[in-house]
Amino acid sequence: MTINQATVRVKGPLGAHFELSVNGQRIADTQVGKKSSLEETGVLAWSTSASISAGTQPLERACAR
Repeated sequence: MTINQATVRVKGPLGAHFELSVNGQRIADTQVGKKSSLEETGVLAWSTSASISAGTQPLERACAR
């Protein structure tokens, strides 16, 4: 099985709560490398790195306000 390291960036509405899963494993909030928000545009963004296995749809994101 090939495993590749990738930077994952997710953005959504300001005030939202993200849940990010990679290869079926949830990424804890404490593992997110960078969290940014921009009030002028109402955007929240996360950036982290993750090991991604080959296969179909290894990334999942949920966003709730």
